[in-house]
Amino acid sequence: MQVTVLIQMINNEKIRKFRKGIMIAFAVIALIVGIMLILNSFNDVFGRLRKLASTGYF
Repeated sequence: MQVTVLIQMINNEKIRKFRKGIMIAFAVIALIVGIMLILNSFNDVFGRLRKLASTGYF
């Protein structure tokens, strides 16, 4: 009886750590995607500014 309870507790801990790892992985992926999207939008803005500068608006 005690052994099975211990095994269940260990399994629960493993599952918790696994879930935490998945959550962290998702957070990291979301962060990277967000940074990439922000950089892309910055590149668009800078590209437009360069086009404006090259046409002589400034």
